[in-house]
Amino acid sequence: MIDHQRLIRAIAAVEGNAWDSPGGGLQYTKATWYDYTRMPYREAQKPGPSTTVAIRIIEDAVSRLQARGIKATVYLLALRWRYGFAGMIQRLTNTDNDYAKRVQNLYLDPSFT
Repeated sequence: MIDHQRLIRAIAAVEGNAWDSPGGGLQYTKATWYDYTRMPYREAQKPGPSTTVAIRIIEDAVSRLQARGIKATVYLLALRWRYGFAGMIQRLTNTDNDYAKRVQNLYLDPSFT
């Protein structure tokens, strides 16, 4: 089972954006933010609301993958974060995506907190 909180921390670390920047630490676009919440976009700059929305996005992706008979992995969810669901589906056979590898490596690193 994927630890959503750990995955979100790994994504935020790879994104490297300051929380007070537009889109927050998880670099939400306005379109993605409003696909999953009615909260004002400025709330993306706060770790609490931002994490709540991130969990919705991850759970949605996991559900949609399962409906297609595909097992969700950290790598695939990182692809989803970077490219959206359709972009992730287009890259299913690509196992050499730098962004997804970096997220996965952090997630799997026992020293990452």
